[in-house]
Amino acid sequence: MTTIVLKHSEWRDLRQRIDADYGPVVSMVSWRLKETLGFTVRHHTGFSVWKKRYEDDIRLDFVDDERLVFFKLKYYDN
Repeated sequence: MTTIVLKHSEWRDLRQRIDADYGPVVSMVSWRLKETLGFTVRHHTGFSVWKKRYEDDIRLDFVDDERLVFFKLKYYDN
């Protein structure tokens, strides 16, 4: 399983793009998001020992590498 870490503002923008492409039901229901795009969304909060600070972010957990590649080609702007 591969994970991508996003800021809340990045997730908000990405979710708007997903809603435009697939409709809001896909991004609102976790099993539909996993079935359609191959990832689940996790709201992560905790203390980072390495960075020595509190983190509050969004994590996208992909079920396989093929879905990750599709996501990066379609949505990831790096």
